[in-house]
Amino acid sequence: PVYHLNHVMRNVGAYPEMIAEIRNAYNKVNFTQVTVNPKIVLVESYSQVDGAISRCWASRDMLAVDVETKQNGELICVGIGNAEFVVIFNEQVLKIPAVKKDISKLLMGRAWVAHNAKFDATALLKNGIPNLIYEDTMLMKHTCDPRRGTNGLKTIAKNLFNAADYDADLKEYKNAMELVPLPSLYKYNSLDVAYTALIYEYFKEHAAKTPYNTIIQLSIN
Repeated sequence: PVYHLNHVMRNVGAYPEMIAEIRNAYNKVNFTQVTVNPKIVLVESYSQVDGAISRCWASRDMLAVDVETKQNGELICVGIGNAEFVVIFNEQVLKIPAVKKDISKLLMGRAWVAHNAKFDATALLKNGIPNLIYEDTMLMKHTCDPRRGTNGLKTIAKNLFNAADYDADLKEYKNAMELVPLPSLYKYNSLDVAYTALIYEYFKEHAAKTPYNTIIQLSIN
């Protein structure tokens, strides 16, 4: 929507919309697309787990997490990483108790972020992987820009980074993610992780100026 400045001055809620529209217009004219193509480290056997977990622990960047589940809630894969690399644990590995314990230890002892983290955290917990949420990019975005209908991961990635419609090939499966060919699912999962990491970096300074750090973040868990 286009608002007259007088309307914005009299309606505080219109201000974020005005700023977002200005940003979107600027992006369309001046924006250089961010190339996002993280290296996928696929963990398919127990022998690969230690190296993958160690890589996550060693990363200096905030870790982003994204899970893909079946309709019955079982895990298909778990992606952990950033815009540079994403470790993806496949379904078979995630059934090994020792692997669940290693991932849980990582997610209880290392700062991590997810988009709509409640979903990911709940799915992990239901599948035997306790965890402690540290950051949620959906809440960060909503705190900085409370407009409805703009808080989805793909929408934010497109608005901020001119992301392509990378889930286009998956829409035909109608949320039955277990039917998606695994190479396509792993690529999709890796991009969800990468864009979550980028969105976190974008909003962390903005969110620090809002009640997010002092109120909302503390209530996530």
